[in-house]
Amino acid sequence: MSPCPAHHLRLTREDIRQIQLERLQSTLHRVRRRVAFYKQRFQETGFNPDQFESLDDMVKLPFTTEQDLSDAYPYDMFCIPLRDVVRIHTTTGRGNSPIVIGNSERDLTNRAKLLARVYTSIGLTSEDVFQITLRYGLGTGAFSFHDAAREIGASTIPTSVGHTDKQLKIMRDFGTSCLIATPGYARILLEAMESRGMTPSMLRLKAILLTGEPWSTNLAADLEQGFQAPVYDIYGLSAVCGPGIAAQCQEKTGLHLQEDMVYAEIIDPQSGKPVAPGQWGELVLTTLVEEAVPVIRYRTGDRARLLTSPCACGSTFRLLDHVPGRIDDVLIVKGINIAPEMIERVLTDVLGTAVSWKAEVTGEGPTQQLVLRIGITEPLFFDQMKRQRAMVDRLRHAFAQWIGVTPRILLVEPQSVNNG
Repeated sequence: MSPCPAHHLRLTREDIRQIQLERLQSTLHRVRRRVAFYKQRFQETGFNPDQFESLDDMVKLPFTTEQDLSDAYPYDMFCIPLRDVVRIHTTTGRGNSPIVIGNSERDLTNRAKLLARVYTSIGLTSEDVFQITLRYGLGTGAFSFHDAAREIGASTIPTSVGHTDKQLKIMRDFGTSCLIATPGYARILLEAMESRGMTPSMLRLKAILLTGEPWSTNLAADLEQGFQAPVYDIYGLSAVCGPGIAAQCQEKTGLHLQEDMVYAEIIDPQSGKPVAPGQWGELVLTTLVEEAVPVIRYRTGDRARLLTSPCACGSTFRLLDHVPGRIDDVLIVKGINIAPEMIERVLTDVLGTAVSWKAEVTGEGPTQQLVLRIGITEPLFFDQMKRQRAMVDRLRHAFAQWIGVTPRILLVEPQSVNNG
């Protein structure tokens, strides 16, 4: 059953739990039959889908990790034949290979309806003009927002990322009413607008939707003041239904989890056991309606908690608090997740030897960057500055090509850094 844009407002908590139970039972039987990974994992843990009778039985299910999805490259996690997959995306993972996400026609329809539900909840309609400044590439983000705008009959401008002057001109001349951006790029657009003497009165912005990376409430306040438009938090990840699985409504109390699409748990990251209501932990997600690549108890690595009070909007879907960042060692730079294993792999491939290193993310918005300190050893030290610079340039190019981020590289004494 596909999600209905408004039906969730009329559901009781008992209705929601029954929908989740039925969809979970169906999903568990499908993955046992069609996905070798889950068939083997169920056998190893002694789990039998026929005995899944209550949502309380979720704790009996094994977890799925980023490493598991990477190891399944390219199609081992697919639950339907490749001939029925109409779109393929990838995202970064912890393994040597990216995570591959397939979509059936119904998957794409469900994702579009999911985000369309978010749009309508904040008052966006077919009369609006969406400017999507996310990268149109192998990630799911830009395409999901685009399809959802089409779902409600709105106009879309697929500007992608960059070319800031052109973005501002389009925003002004084309009458953009909804801006979709990462927090960092929204800040870049605001600062560019102010430096060029543009004012909010020159625009028709009704809403700004932020996604792709953690951000502070101070940034949201700055954007709302500068653009004179409300800012909404949109959470999601490519491996689990894409963006919009949790989003703010106009009340902005928290992010409504789209509970007919995903089942959410908060666990203690060390023990793997559920935490008490309202406590912080790691967000774990299970898909309920995905056809091509269903995932069971996927450990997102995101720090999160479920709010215990209902929202004044009347929706009975539970509220997720603003996600402040990660519980693991993954770095997020301009919406791209970078695991330490990825950094290690690029360094070893380019330099041909293991090195000590340390990475950190500095700045916010336009100043955000990945800073990589590398302990320089004698085999990598060159008397000629030209050769040293060439090595740094090769590293920067490799990071840009394979990870999508160009770091600032500092060569330092090996003892001043620790691996990771």
